[in-house]
Amino acid sequence: MKKNVLVWLGVCTIAAGMLAGCGSQKGAADSAQSQQQAQESTAQATTEAGAEASTEAAGEEAGESMVGMANPWVDITEDVAKEKCARLFKAPEGAEIQGWSMCEALGDPDKNIGPLIQLAYSLDGKNFNARAQYGAAEDTDIAGNYFDWTVGPEDVTLANWGEGHMQGKTYRHIGETGYVDQITWYDIEVGISYSLSVAAADLDGFDIQAIAEQMYPGDEAIYGDIPDDDDAATAAIVQETADGFYGATMQASEKDKVGTQDDYGVFYKIVYDGHFDGDSLIISGSMDYRNFQGQDSITVSDDQAHVFTVDDNTVYQLVGGEVGPEIITKEDFGNYLKDVIDSGLFLEIEISGGVVKTASMMS
Repeated sequence: MKKNVLVWLGVCTIAAGMLAGCGSQKGAADSAQSQQQAQESTAQATTEAGAEASTEAAGEEAGESMVGMANPWVDITEDVAKEKCARLFKAPEGAEIQGWSMCEALGDPDKNIGPLIQLAYSLDGKNFNARAQYGAAEDTDIAGNYFDWTVGPEDVTLANWGEGHMQGKTYRHIGETGYVDQITWYDIEVGISYSLSVAAADLDGFDIQAIAEQMYPGDEAIYGDIPDDDDAATAAIVQETADGFYGATMQASEKDKVGTQDDYGVFYKIVYDGHFDGDSLIISGSMDYRNFQGQDSITVSDDQAHVFTVDDNTVYQLVGGEVGPEIITKEDFGNYLKDVIDSGLFLEIEISGGVVKTASMMS
């Protein structure tokens, strides 16, 4: 496609983590002193609850007061974070990383919604909380900041992200003794929601958008080997790693329609070449992307060579008829691609964990 816990958010982090499966609470203190007190109280309560839970009687005694207070966040490495969320942000230059964490309870594997990923870091004396979630709906609130915003939401356009066209929203809360700034943005191309928050005694003149722009991870990896087909060789080459479903009609004779719209204003999804190169399945043309099967198209790509990684566990199948999918070999699937590339059959690629789970031709 075209391309642990923050000091200032001690309570906010737990409250946000409990939202929609992790529970929900509201509020963060306006002052650094109040935030610190709240964090210490929460940590103490959690420790006490863990100790009391060692016996059944103590667990029952603490039950009513500690419902939903178990910390749903687990510490992870940056590598794990990248595995769980495609096109993950990076810490800005000069930042001191405090830790990566995730809340799996907010994900839904059945709907290809990943866990909520969080990065805590400090920069220029300020503490930041950045979050991302693959597969989240565009209107999902992943930031977990429960404030009456003094300013915002205000529409902004982020540089770097989305080739300089990424839309976002900024917010500011001004309390009696401090500020909270927040920015959210959504990558509609792969279905990822992002947020970045910071709190300080004074943020007058501070530009949180500039920090978010510094977190752009860079261009997606480009596959090095250009397909042999002359038409495919001229197309952009994109390594597809986002989990979800990619699909298009195999109709080589209609490749001139790629990039154009039908009578209803819908972009054509047509592929005109497909072949294997080692552990890569290369499909040239325009494909749509969906978080889960049956979902309407989120995006439709331009004409490009889509490079999918396959492994020994990839299932190749022909779907249609009364007997169900017919499982075939990788070699046979490659031969079929050449034979039916202008058949009008539908090609669907399912990616899980960055690798093709199933490759299907459908009647």
